[in-house]
Amino acid sequence: MRYRVLIYAGLAFVVSMPAEAQKLQMALAAAADFTPVYPFGKIPTNIKGIVAIAELGKEKPKELVASYFKVGDNPGIGDEKVAEQKQAVGDSPQVVLRYAAPHDWALGKYRLDISADGRPWRSAEWEVVPPLPPAILGSAGDIMPLRAGTTWPMVFTSWSSPEVRVTLLGAETDRNGVYHMSAAITVPGVEQDGVHVRHMRDGKLAEEELWQVGGGGIGVIGRLVGTKPLRVDPPLPIIPFPLPEPEKSWDWRPGEEGQWKFQGWGPVLLAGPNGEQPGYVIVMEQSTMARTMTRERDIIPGLGINREIFVDQTGSGVTLFHQEYVLTGAPTMSGTNDLASPGSEKP
Repeated sequence: MRYRVLIYAGLAFVVSMPAEAQKLQMALAAAADFTPVYPFGKIPTNIKGIVAIAELGKEKPKELVASYFKVGDNPGIGDEKVAEQKQAVGDSPQVVLRYAAPHDWALGKYRLDISADGRPWRSAEWEVVPPLPPAILGSAGDIMPLRAGTTWPMVFTSWSSPEVRVTLLGAETDRNGVYHMSAAITVPGVEQDGVHVRHMRDGKLAEEELWQVGGGGIGVIGRLVGTKPLRVDPPLPIIPFPLPEPEKSWDWRPGEEGQWKFQGWGPVLLAGPNGEQPGYVIVMEQSTMARTMTRERDIIPGLGINREIFVDQTGSGVTLFHQEYVLTGAPTMSGTNDLASPGSEKP
């Protein structure tokens, strides 16, 4: 995986692009296609669980040994090994090494050294920094103000494995096989049975939903198909309230659709449309023998969804699609409707 700076409306945004992956990346989690969820160079001291994503490619070692070191703060002070783990390597070209510190990390710099079958392979470094202050929110409505007439401007990218043929009507791919489109989340109206939300691409409707703002957060309660909504019961969580701090895991079982596993972290620094801002990372995952789906949402309180990444990958490692929405600017209002969003404590 590599990253490209995309210029849109005179502003620069970083979007991930399909390419030869970095050999070793530190992150909070791995998406279904082994791309990193929140790749980091710095992490707060109170987020203890991390992963290292090793891209082995055509290399076929039998075992990886991961050694975690606290780098010496001063010259002459040796590095301190804080943990070591071994992991057998199967047939997959990617390996995810998961580690959870037994307590908060000490401030300072760290290094991960990985050996493959007894030979040095790759290293990664990061820094542990003081935690960010948590967001002060009165309700879920303060996280993403869902007022009628609001639009969140975004850019959309999508790609699939070469053997998968996916066509997005009215759009063309670049030389890497990636679709690029303008996008937006819009709220045409706030109704008695929910918040009417539209997902737009290049000005055309891609998806239409009903959202609910309640004491447990923001969730999908209906999908608009034709003239009647398809009810979602229980509501599918989008943004939980309270937000997960500093890290949290939970399950959601909708019934026949199967169980989704959730993880959340924060606050961490996110690359927002106006620079770095404190926010939260939430990932939902559903895995079966045939496929794995993950959806990552990066949330900036007050703005809402800053980034959304949906990945669908088969058990044999074929990416059916990897889709990303990235916020490009602050939400805008049409008309004069300035009523508070549902669930907000504001007058």
